Amino acid sequence: SLETGSRMFYNCKEFEGKGLDKWKTSSLRNMSEMFAKCGIRLSGFGERFNPSLEGWDVRQVFTMRQAFQQAKGFQGHVLDKWQTDALYTATRAFEKTLLREVNLSGWDMSHVRHADHMFEGCHIFKGNGLEKWHLPNVVDARNMFYACVQVDFDASNWGMQSAHALMSMFEGCTAFKGVGC
Repeated sequence: SLETGSRMFYNCKEFEGKGLDKWKTSSLRNMSEMFAKCGIRLSGFGERFNPSLEGWDVRQVFTMRQAFQQAKGFQGHVLDKWQTDALYTATRAFEKTLLREVNLSGWDMSHVRHADHMFEGCHIFKGNGLEKWHLPNVVDARNMFYACVQVDFDASNWGMQSAHALMSMFEGCTAFKGVGC
């Protein structure tokens, strides 16, 4: 079974991800840059990258550092079903992707220490479900939502008592009202 997917599909421009839903991923621990910079260039339509990751078991994944970074066509349709019980590092996980109406309320973020640049540059990401997150162990959230112009959620329950680095966390988030901050 798969334990590390680090850079497995990095920069695959013609990769569509067909058949990935059948992979056995219950032992997967490392997704660093696994799908970073993936995308299919469509003439006049930008990039598209939406692999079927529906059946993936990511409960043991420790790091998603840059997992989908700059996979510009990735919209994250199945992320709402993922259980992230062991997640520790989410640095740049979705930086510059096209996440839209993804609801991440079911993600267990209680063990995460590094969430810096996690959604940086996700211009159309609204932050659906993030109000349910609890982040007591995050120490670094620098630029977490930098330039996410549409993000807006209530951060009252985040409990970020361990945070040391919060610079530019919401810089450029013009729709963010700051509730709970």
